[in-house]
Amino acid sequence: MKKCLFFSLFPFFIFGCATPYKPNGMGGGYDDWKLGEGLYRVAFHGNGHSTKQQVNDYWHRRSSELCNGDYEVLEVHKTVSVMGISGELSSSLSVNQEAEIPIQIGKIQCL
Repeated sequence: MKKCLFFSLFPFFIFGCATPYKPNGMGGGYDDWKLGEGLYRVAFHGNGHSTKQQVNDYWHRRSSELCNGDYEVLEVHKTVSVMGISGELSSSLSVNQEAEIPIQIGKIQCL
């Protein structure tokens, strides 16, 4: 019974909530790397409930924080990763879950 409960709830632990705005970790978030004076690479990783628009908004929010609101986008790449999990609950019951994970990575220059 515990195994059945675990596998039935597991997708909610992985994909349960929209990505919060926070440093990257379990469930997504932002990363940034200083490349030079006022030059940054910024990434935002969504999760299975994040929209592409939300990831874009959070990417710009982090960029704005790094540059006190004034920056130029030098390059930006938007991609989607597909994450899947599967498991067998019993010999006659299995679970398959797949989610698209939006990701946005780019380079900015503070003005």
